[in-house]
Amino acid sequence: MLTAFAEAHTIPVENVCAPDPLRRVVWTPPEQTDAAGFEAALAARRAALAARSSRRCWRQPSRSTG
Repeated sequence: MLTAFAEAHTIPVENVCAPDPLRRVVWTPPEQTDAAGFEAALAARRAALAARSSRRCWRQPSRSTG
């Protein structure tokens, strides 16, 4: 599915989906192993990564006293 999309748009598959979420989903496949199951698992993984990175962006810088 990702390869077909990448080929149709003449872009590398790495630009369709980041390697880390894809790797994690492949290493721990979802219970539903059809296209819809993998699509849902990738979407959940991307959402989790986005939430984690947005928390990092909103942290207040620590103040050093010294």
